Amino acid sequence: MSDKPYLSSSQMNMLWRCGEQYRRRYIEGERIPPGVAAVIGTGTHRSVEANLSHKMDTGELLTIEEVSAVARDGLDAAWDDGVALSEVERAKGEKKTKGEAIDQAVALSVLHHAELAPTIEPVGLEEKFVVGMNGYPFNLLGYIDIKEVAGIRDTKTAARAPGQDEADTSEQLTVYAKGFQATEGRLPEQLVLDYLVKTKTPKVVTYTTKRTEQDLSVLEARFGQACRIIEAEMFTPTSRSNWWCSEKWCGYFDTCPYAKGRVSITSLI
Repeated sequence: MSDKPYLSSSQMNMLWRCGEQYRRRYIEGERIPPGVAAVIGTGTHRSVEANLSHKMDTGELLTIEEVSAVARDGLDAAWDDGVALSEVERAKGEKKTKGEAIDQAVALSVLHHAELAPTIEPVGLEEKFVVGMNGYPFNLLGYIDIKEVAGIRDTKTAARAPGQDEADTSEQLTVYAKGFQATEGRLPEQLVLDYLVKTKTPKVVTYTTKRTEQDLSVLEARFGQACRIIEAEMFTPTSRSNWWCSEKWCGYFDTCPYAKGRVSITSLI
């Protein structure tokens, strides 16, 4: 099983969103720097993980100062690895943009420390799982963000909070439920999405949901179709009317022959 390639929820979601984006990222191996929003999420995530890891080890949370420092250092390291600035951010200047990003990561980390971390009792963090998918060319891989006795929590940062439907239909949470079942022998009692929302005054929005055996059957059907698409190399580009087909949301946009990129049609035949 270890020699078999894998698919993750992030890979499948990219495939559903835009086959051309998937092809360039996972078939051609073209890596692009993340945007500022993703870097803010990285800094925040590292702070949350460090805080809850300390709680698992000692029963106590880190101090606000320590949480803030981890967020700053995490964002700084992610920034040094490379970040893609939008036209507006470039006009503002990298120094100012980075400073604002650090402020947001720290604010969101402190918010999680104050409102969520005291209520969470983690029994596992960033747990990797691989589910053997017999009869398919790939296995299923994932990393459970926060494991509790009752189930799974996932923390996200967002400019605005989505609705309950985001949790109820999240393929990522369904994959986590499949991984939980594979390792624990049962479905999780609940799946929780914690959103740290980047409003002027940051706020927490939490959605709780569940998964059933029927949900796992749907996941397997979608997983199987993803395998067939990849094997057939039918990487259909997304519609140009979709909001994510833009310079702001896709790093391949400027060079994509199906979007802004100027590539002759004959070169694609």
